[in-house]
Amino acid sequence: MLFYNRLQLIRFFLVLICFDQMTTSTTKTCWPELVGKIADEAVQVIKEESGLSKVHVCGPGSRTTRDIDDERVRVYVDENDRVTTEPIIG
Repeated sequence: MLFYNRLQLIRFFLVLICFDQMTTSTTKTCWPELVGKIADEAVQVIKEESGLSKVHVCGPGSRTTRDIDDERVRVYVDENDRVTTEPIIG
């Protein structure tokens, strides 16, 4: 598997961690079913299911910090406002 940049590699490992938590924990930490959905719809679902208030939509080219925050979910969207990657807590 070829990774084009560090961000892809980090997202890959976060997905693995998310999958592991899904199989061992009852608390939801990721939302793979939201890929392809409209951003506003995805944000609403995440807020309802997680109870988190820090759900940020990040458009193409958005700058983000590299810190991990267990009370934040970033929703990455394309130019059509559709979710492009699986939203994950962190």
